[in-house]
Amino acid sequence: MSTTSSREPPRRPVLTARHAFLAMRPWSFPVTVSSVALGVALAYRLEGALDWRVLLLTLLITVPVHAAGNLLNTYFDFKRGCDGHGSSDLTLVNGQLAPAQVFNLAVGCLAVSAVAMALLAACSPLPLASLLAIYALGVLGAVTYTGGPGFKYVALGDVLIVLTFGPVLVLFAFAVQSGHVSLRPLLLALPPTVHVEAVLHGNNLRDMKEDARSGVRTLALLLGRKGSELLYAALVLLPFAMVLAQAATVAPTRAAALVTLPLAAKLLATVHKGVLVDLPRKTAGLQFAFGMTYVASLVYA
Repeated sequence: MSTTSSREPPRRPVLTARHAFLAMRPWSFPVTVSSVALGVALAYRLEGALDWRVLLLTLLITVPVHAAGNLLNTYFDFKRGCDGHGSSDLTLVNGQLAPAQVFNLAVGCLAVSAVAMALLAACSPLPLASLLAIYALGVLGAVTYTGGPGFKYVALGDVLIVLTFGPVLVLFAFAVQSGHVSLRPLLLALPPTVHVEAVLHGNNLRDMKEDARSGVRTLALLLGRKGSELLYAALVLLPFAMVLAQAATVAPTRAAALVTLPLAAKLLATVHKGVLVDLPRKTAGLQFAFGMTYVASLVYA
């Protein structure tokens, strides 16, 4: 009896647009969009600079880099044996895509970003050296979160993500509009940046058991369950205190972001009940709603 069929290598999964898009974790893209919007709003508010072509190209650069970072996270987590059938990311575990397909998708996203960068260099007033330097920092952050030194695995992922999606991303969006690098926007960028860390910490809070089993060290594991829940609550609520302080000392319109406080209350109630499955996605929704309302309060103050 022939055994040829049993020796055939497993078929390569079909790369569909749906699987490719879902593997990029599009639910997280609003974090990038809101950070870019903040940088552009600050360029308009502080410098009177606004070029819609530059804004569009900025999004065509930053969202693909974000997607590449997510794909590389999936790839390296799988290669390091961090993902199993109980994991939150089953793209490779369930065979929806092959590791090489995920890696190639990440490379493709970076290529799209590079093409948009070339176009941006032609229309942004920012000197090319500064443009490339900030862009390189963003790409480096996306790659090294799980690739190379793998900062995620040694409890430094939080620091890297906060810097990348906070100061670096906001500064990039500001500088390509205004034509120069300035530290002025960074203080105003703090409230939404704290919520960026809330998204990541919410993810790590949910994945504590899985990460502990895989030997991944995160801030959530270092703090323990109770300490992590307290930190998550602080990260969710602190931006509201910040905008209240701005409303009292700078402009009353800065309090506009308080309309998203009920969303924060629902998230904290969810954590208290221990229902954490969709916590990162829902926290990203809060970050976007808060961030865009905050952007509006800056523009129309």
